[in-house]
Amino acid sequence: MTASAREMGQAAETWSWAVPGQSGPPRSVSRRAGHALEWVRKNLFSTPFNGALTIVTVALIAYVGQLLFRWAVLDATLSGTSRAACHPEGACWTFIKMRLPLFFVGRYPADERWRVAAALLVMIGFCWPVLRERHSRHRGLWLILLLTACPLIVALLLLGGVPLLPYVDTSLWGGLMLDVLISFVTVAGAIPFGIALALGRRSSLPILRMLSIGFIELWRGVP
Repeated sequence: MTASAREMGQAAETWSWAVPGQSGPPRSVSRRAGHALEWVRKNLFSTPFNGALTIVTVALIAYVGQLLFRWAVLDATLSGTSRAACHPEGACWTFIKMRLPLFFVGRYPADERWRVAAALLVMIGFCWPVLRERHSRHRGLWLILLLTACPLIVALLLLGGVPLLPYVDTSLWGGLMLDVLISFVTVAGAIPFGIALALGRRSSLPILRMLSIGFIELWRGVP
């Protein structure tokens, strides 16, 4: 079959979808819409009481939603530098805007915040091959680099103490940056530790096996 014949066949098939009574996507769409309406009828309007309850609930959600939208957006204050600039009838986002860096990086020096962004890019750069190349033979190498080289580079960027990177004390760290770092360190440290415990519980040495099993069962039993 030539290319022109195939194109004509595809055009005819597409045209048949638009013809009433023919099978095609419009029928499947209408079928899904029918199923949705049937679900609404059975679950939300199965009885007069359920129908009234559904209407009241939707009206209540709409009423509260428009009040919340008016408070958070329409009557909110975004500018200003003090509480005096805020309108009493709306939300005051002035302090959020002023303290936004505190939420993300804590009291990290403003002139050195580029290092936080660089550390985040390094973490993403090492995590991406591990998550993307699941069936690649290089995934093991990237995983080793993620657990060894990545923490060293991130610590060097954030702590500093070397030429061109002034030292930043950990007491200045905070916000979302600290949460991400703690999560990353916890996961990165748990992987080799978990592998060691899994191997230890299968060890032929009774003491090592008992210690591994005891540690695992202890933390499994903690509420």
